[in-house]
Amino acid sequence: MKSGVGGSTNIEKNQLEVEINQKLTEGQLATLAEELYNTKDKQRRFYIFYNLKDNENTLMAWATSHFDPELEIVINGSTSTEDNKMLNEAQKVQGNIIGIFNEKDYTFSLYTIYEHNGKTFIKTSFKDGESMDNEVEKVSSKNGIRYNYKEDVSQGEYFILNNDVLL
Repeated sequence: MKSGVGGSTNIEKNQLEVEINQKLTEGQLATLAEELYNTKDKQRRFYIFYNLKDNENTLMAWATSHFDPELEIVINGSTSTEDNKMLNEAQKVQGNIIGIFNEKDYTFSLYTIYEHNGKTFIKTSFKDGESMDNEVEKVSSKNGIRYNYKEDVSQGEYFILNNDVLL
């Protein structure tokens, strides 16, 4: 576990960043938060940010546990149970699956690119169990295969598949 501490006795908060090797349950996070909280000087606010070891480039912490002053836990990413549900949902497509990709930076969802009846689709599977399918156009680009949404549901968003990595 890697950690960094911010704060001193002159301010009313401590902030700690913790790198964990695997996804924890809410109960495990609560236990860890209490242990960490009890090792530090008591401040009114104590913020703990948990990052997963494999998610080095993520823009937000996978989970947080904040004492402000009571403990509040938020899992921003997906839990292992949600991952399994998303994978099951992501595989429920008619046609040929080109690939299933895990997006860990913004949406914490799975994207399935598949072909059916001569058309190409992207299915987005969310951690809450919901999913949506959108038809896409497949275009060759210098960076790989580019997938543009056929209908303007994305505000210009597109995907590029390069060496089995979805960008």
